[in-house]
Amino acid sequence: MLPSPSGDTRELSSWKEIAQYLGVNVRTAQNWERDLALPVRRMSTGRRGRVVAVIAELENWKRQTWSHPPTGEETATPPATRRYLTLIIVAATALILAVSVAWFRHSPPNPVSYRLDESSLSVFAADGRELWRKAILERAIPLDGFGGRVQVLIRDLDRDGASEVLYVHRPFNNAANSTLICYAPDGVEKWRYSPGREVATVKERFAPPFLIVALIVVQSDPASPPLIALTANHHLYYPSQLSLLTSDGRPLREYWHSGNLNALAAIDVDQDGKPELVAGGVSNSYRQATFVVLDPNSFAGASLEENKDYQLLNLPAPVERARALFPRSCVNRVVDEFNYVHEFHLNTKGFTARVSEDRQNRYNILWHFEFPLRFTHFILPDGFRTGHRDFERAASIRHSVTQDEEELGSVQWLSNQFSERVP
Repeated sequence: MLPSPSGDTRELSSWKEIAQYLGVNVRTAQNWERDLALPVRRMSTGRRGRVVAVIAELENWKRQTWSHPPTGEETATPPATRRYLTLIIVAATALILAVSVAWFRHSPPNPVSYRLDESSLSVFAADGRELWRKAILERAIPLDGFGGRVQVLIRDLDRDGASEVLYVHRPFNNAANSTLICYAPDGVEKWRYSPGREVATVKERFAPPFLIVALIVVQSDPASPPLIALTANHHLYYPSQLSLLTSDGRPLREYWHSGNLNALAAIDVDQDGKPELVAGGVSNSYRQATFVVLDPNSFAGASLEENKDYQLLNLPAPVERARALFPRSCVNRVVDEFNYVHEFHLNTKGFTARVSEDRQNRYNILWHFEFPLRFTHFILPDGFRTGHRDFERAASIRHSVTQDEEELGSVQWLSNQFSERVP
């Protein structure tokens, strides 16, 4: 939740600052994030990413979470009555404990963590005990954490208080389609989904396999079960399919893109309380980094391409909220054929698209957008500047990085229903 205009929008940018503000140690603050939903954001992937907390959100959390001691004078209680009440309390506590133990023994397990390797998927409860394990009989490629990708998600999909486990199985050597498998809390398979089908342009046909590369759970309507969004790329080339599924695995709608969509996020772009889907990657038609914004309730069709050699046939016209292209830098033109969107980072005012200028992800540019969808500025990080100087010394680039700052300009909007003008 964003702070109100009258709230304190200052940010605390480390666990130490957050803990000092709350008056506790770092470990306690981290435990509160895990157990009590302390509003902390991570600005990069992984547990060791940089954290940010907004003071107004912390104050709101404190008001909702921290209890206050009762006020006023206590009425004196006679000793006999106190002894009688004590016996009642002890008996009630014992009964509650017995019922809790019995419920725990007979209640279904609730997965909270997992371990994944090439041979098995193991799922664990909060106390660390292994709940169940699935042998992976067909050799698979572990992708967890690679490029910010997620291969296992643990979420309560049917809103019954226990979490399902979503697992992306990607066969070794991309020999077959990726499969999304949903396991019940006790490890019983509930459903599975395989993306992709044969599609074509005027020059090429693209048959499966298709490989799942991004997976998120989207809470589009607070009154309904969450939805599942995923992107899958053709195993050799392009195109990419973005699919939206119900919580029980039924396909709702799809969008096809003449390129690869490797990054996927749920971002409330228009700040109406309902997130849009933001997918990023590369456009093969334009050979540039790109992202597209889709309404989960209405998206459809295939991306519209000026180069008709890349236009996917026999698919509806695209239903999009926005689509943009990022210019290629001089470094990108030296080292690669295209740039691509690597990942998105959300902040209180908008979001950032990290665009990689090479496939090894060494040289990046950070493109910043404010809500609603308005481009504000870009940043050339130190890694990009260092690479630029190296290419200058090698005479591969014959100008200073200052010229890049002047010539990169802005994103190119192919469509935008939010705030930018599109030529």
